Amino acid sequence: AVTSSNSSRNRLEHHRAISSTASASSSSATANASLAARSHAARVARGRAAWALGAFIVYLAVLPGLGFIVATVPFFGTLMVLFDERRPAMLAAGAIGATVLLYLVFRHGFGIFLPAGVLAGIVP
Repeated sequence: AVTSSNSSRNRLEHHRAISSTASASSSSATANASLAARSHAARVARGRAAWALGAFIVYLAVLPGLGFIVATVPFFGTLMVLFDERRPAMLAAGAIGATVLLYLVFRHGFGIFLPAGVLAGIVP
């Protein structure tokens, strides 16, 4: 009876050891997948930030010549695309709407004249 009990105990310990190894391996794989997903997300975020910075530098370069309205609409559209907006109507409405709103707030709310650029004489 003692050897039968020892044999059962040994099998149970062996089963627990295998289960704990499989569980550790599974959680390790899950942790690796999670780490890979976070690493990919970080690379995507850095790429978006780099593109946004590049778009901003181009925006600043063309702003004096084109003027606030003409330069800002494509700049906002570019940022919206960078941050995953793909619907054309939303792109147009968002870029134009935000530009007009900012223009009105600065021009009429704060009394600040923004660069008119190519729209000089057309836009007050």
